[in-house]
This record gives sequence, structure tokens and C-alpha cells, in this order.
Amino acid sequence: MSPPPTAPPTPTTEPAADRRLRVVSGSTADGDAVLALLDGTPIRVVLPTAPAWRHQVLALALVDLLGRLFPLITIDCDSAASAHPLLPPGPPLLRPRLEEAAGHGALGRTRPPGAPPITIIVGDAVADGPIVGPVVHVDGAGWQSYNGTTPPRWPDRDWPMVPVGPLAAACRAAAQATAAALHPVSGAQVPPASAYASALTHTASPDPIDDGHAGSAGAWQNPAISAVMAGAGSIGGAAAYALAMTPSLAGTLTVTDPQQLEDKNLDRALLATAQTTAQRLWKVDAVQRALDHHEALRVDTYRGTLTDWVASHPEPFPLPLVLTAVDSRQARTAVQDCLPLDVVNAACHPDEITVSGHRTGTGPCLCCLHMEQVMDTTTTRARLLERATGLNGRMILHYLTADIPLEADVLRQIERHRGLPPESLSQYENATLEDLRAGELLYGATAVGTPTGTVAVAAPYVTALAGVLLAAEALKSATPALAGYRLGPDGGHIKYEERVQRGPLQALLTSPPRWAGSECLCQSSRRQRLLTTRYATFG
Repeated sequence: MSPPPTAPPTPTTEPAADRRLRVVSGSTADGDAVLALLDGTPIRVVLPTAPAWRHQVLALALVDLLGRLFPLITIDCDSAASAHPLLPPGPPLLRPRLEEAAGHGALGRTRPPGAPPITIIVGDAVADGPIVGPVVHVDGAGWQSYNGTTPPRWPDRDWPMVPVGPLAAACRAAAQATAAALHPVSGAQVPPASAYASALTHTASPDPIDDGHAGSAGAWQNPAISAVMAGAGSIGGAAAYALAMTPSLAGTLTVTDPQQLEDKNLDRALLATAQTTAQRLWKVDAVQRALDHHEALRVDTYRGTLTDWVASHPEPFPLPLVLTAVDSRQARTAVQDCLPLDVVNAACHPDEITVSGHRTGTGPCLCCLHMEQVMDTTTTRARLLERATGLNGRMILHYLTADIPLEADVLRQIERHRGLPPESLSQYENATLEDLRAGELLYGATAVGTPTGTVAVAAPYVTALAGVLLAAEALKSATPALAGYRLGPDGGHIKYEERVQRGPLQALLTSPPRWAGSECLCQSSRRQRLLTTRYATFG
């Protein structure tokens, strides 16, 4: 959910030059203090002696995420341990895979440790010698994750070979470790209370959760998905990462995205590496490469938007399940305008994830959830933006209601009004005023309060968790016995929201109503007729 439209304080000096963070307010010293903790805090990851498949999946994602923020990562793993045969292709031994994953963030390991290590214990592993410093316990099995301060207490159960629980656990453990590392500056609670969380039922508890037969191996079949995914960036790429870890995946997946990987994607995109960003690999090609080992899965790619892909077909056709991993309200509106019937949406705002399920014509559509933001053009909001930007109220209302792209001269005016360096808002050229407001909150970032300001630190675990839960909904839809557990109007709830730093115990599971007015796309009588014809729906 979007916070109130307040303007951020103005930085007094240039921020520290590091892609992992940005000084929102304060001075360079604030950024340097956070950077010193990222570079000087050792992270120790301890694996069981003979790690099972689920522990290998968890550890690979964990060190990959941590390696995008921390250069000092130590991996305690038996050097002779073999990589599980159900993992995607790679070196035959586990340790080289872990070392490779830890290096995806392209951070050097040159600075000496400046603090006691943060120790992350995976599963039932036992660390050698005494432990000095914070300890995080993490485990995952089937659809469930565990993150806490003590070892997990799993029941004796036949777990399905589902990567969702281990991957969600890895994301939350990376968040806990980051909070622990930044505690000397932020003073944030580290770590949150121990919690078990189920991505099958979207419930959380201090005690193990009983998912019943649906969470057992007996209910799990080799899934055959039929979907199109709009967006292959940090969220869509994480969804593809989860699908790549799913054994025996079959079916058809079409992926659309108009962009290539860039250096900035190393902050938060699991499929971005130093090599692929240097090559400026198309994001859809990175997804295809990640899924290439699934012989029974057909992956089609399109270097454009979902709207462009639909328009490339000569005749209208019914869309399969649409997975949306786009990062703006305008892009989600464009997806809904393509007349999908079934949609799963994942988003970040900015350190909060939301995943929601939709069936057009039944319950809220993808646009209904954001219509209140669209309609919120009150005088109060306009005045807040007027003070923040220096633009006059009439111009602000024009930019807000018509989604007019911001020109360079307007951005220079805002920079002068706020006392910002010239060109510091250049990334918002051709974006909207709403994008500029939301951008100051930073997509997929954690705001770290310092004694004199605020520093936004890249949060790869946020976008990764959103992508993992997006993939979870796709896997449920591909398994008949689990379809009833999907988010959406036919399930128990429509939307799941979680502040990753706070953990799943404080997450929200809600069923927002359909937008009552005529402004939403799903209320268009013409679209309803087209939808009925295209999908043979009635009523």
C-alpha cells in the first residue's frame, strides 16, 4: 500500500557513490556509515554435513542474495558434498556452486572484517567452535519457511519437492541478516520473532503449521503450467528462478519484457550477474536461459510489453493465466487492458510486497486495487506536491490526472526548488509525477534511519520474495489438487501483504472489494462483452 504523498528531506551533500545505497537525507557521512557496515560485517553461512535438496536450494538463494550486499561471506560446507541431481545444471560439487552464487553481485572481498560475524545456520547444521555475534536460524520444506532465533521444530512429514518454502526462507533470512548488520546505525529490531510461514495457505505462526494433505508429497504432482508473464526484471526474474528450481516442470510459459539487464540490476535481480549485465542480455533471454534445462517446458520470449505481444497476433485470443511482475500502476493498467481472465500480480511498495489473485468480472480486477490512488487527486494531495516540487497546483493536477510524462525542463525546475544538484532527477524524464513521488521511496529498498538522515539500501530479498510467491501461485494453478489454495475471488483471500523486515507474523491477508464506481476498466460494458465472447463466460 502506498504511504501518504509526503516529500522526502533534501540531501545536504552528494551521496556515497555505491550502487547498493542512496542517501535520501543527511550527508555523505550517513552513506559512508552504512557502507562501512555492509563492507565490514562478515556473514557466515553454515550448512548441514549432508545437505538435502531443500537445504541446497535454500543456501544457493541465500548466498546469492547476501552476495549482492555483503562482500565478506564465509560458507561452511563439506567440500566433498555433491550438488543434488535435481538442481539446475552446474558444477557437480555444491561448494563451487555456492561460491559462484555468492559472487553474482560482483563485490570484491578485499576489506578485512570489522565486526563479529553474523552466523546463519541452515536446517539442523551445527557450527564448529563458539559463535560470537548474532545468530539466525533458517529452514524451509515444501511450501513452508522457518526463520528464527532457535532451531526449527519440524513435524515428521513427507514434504513435497517444492522449492517455494526454502526460497521464501532464504529471502527472509537475508532480510534478518541485513537488519542485524545495520543495527548499529538503524537500531531496528533484530531479528523478528521466530516464525513458520506457509505460502500454500498464506498463514504464519510461532509454531509449525499443519497444511494437511495439501501440503504433503501426496498432493503434489509434476506441475504443467500454462501462463504468460509480463515483466522479467527483479520480480519476474525471481519467479523464473523459483520455477527453475522446481523439478520436472512442464507446460508453456511466455515471457514479455522490453528491457535489457544493466549494472543497476545487480542490486536486486536474481538472474543478473556481472557477465549478463555486461552483455546487456535481454531480460526475457535471461529467463529462457534459467529455464532451459526443463525439457518438458516450452519457453517463448517477446522483447516488448504484453500489450505489444497481444497486438502481434492477427486475431484476438484468450490469454492463459497472466503473471504480472511490472513495477508501475500504468503498466498494470496496460496489462488489464489486454483483457486477461485470470491474473496473479506481485509488486513492491517499496520494502513491502503484495501478491494478489484476480478473475476479471468476479471480484476486484488488477486495476480495482489501485483505483483509489488514481481517484485521489484532492486539494490536500495537490498542495503537498506543490510544496514539494514548486510547480503550481493547476500543473500538478494536469500531470496527475492525465499521466503526462515529465519533461527535462520541469525536472530542472523541481531540482532548483529542492536545492538538488542539476540532473539528479534525470532518471524520471518521461516518467510521471506519480513515478517521481513513488521513486523517492525507492522500489525494492529498505530505508535505514541514521542519527542525522535516511539511507535507502538495496533490498534484493524484497523483490525476490515477491517473485517467489508469484511463482507459488503459478505452481498452485498448475496442480489441480492445489488450485483451491490460490489467491483470488475463488479462494479464501485475494491479497497478501508483508513487510519483509518485520516478518510474516505481521503480514496481512485481505479481500478488498471490487471498485464500486464506473471508472475502473473492468466496469466497461464493452470490455465485459469482449471478455464474455473471448472466454465463453456467462453471468
